Amino acid sequence: YYSQAHYYKGYALVQLERTPEACAEIQRAIDLNPMHGPFYLELAYIHARQRDFDRALQLYNNALERDYFPAKSATAAAYRGIGYIYIESGMLSEAVRMYEKSLELEPESSIARQELDYINTLRRLGGREVGAS
Repeated sequence: YYSQAHYYKGYALVQLERTPEACAEIQRAIDLNPMHGPFYLELAYIHARQRDFDRALQLYNNALERDYFPAKSATAAAYRGIGYIYIESGMLSEAVRMYEKSLELEPESSIARQELDYINTLRRLGGREVGAS
C-alpha cells in the first residue's frame, strides 16, 4: 500500500508540474514494489516528455520485463511508449513493430492506429529512417 501512496503522490505532482518531486515519489514506489509495471510506465512517460529517451526506453523495458501480473493494457502502453521513442529517433520500422504489438493486445487502440498513420505520412513525405539507405 505504501508503494501505491507514493505512486499517487507522484502522479499528482506530475499534474502540478512538479516533475523532480514526482520522479522521486514514483521512484520510491518502484523501490518498494519493483514488480509493478505501471510504476515504470509513469516514470518512463515523464522521461520521454523530457526527451530523455535512453532512460525512458530503459523504464519501458523494465515495465515489460518486471511486471509480476502484467495487464494487457499496461503491456500495450509500454509498447506504444517504445514506439514513440522509436519515431522520435527516426527508427520507423521498429516503431511500426511496437505499435503492431500494441494492437495485438488492444486491437481497438486509436492511439496505436493514429501513430501508424503518422508513420505512413512521414514515409510518404520522404521521411528518412535511421539506418535506411
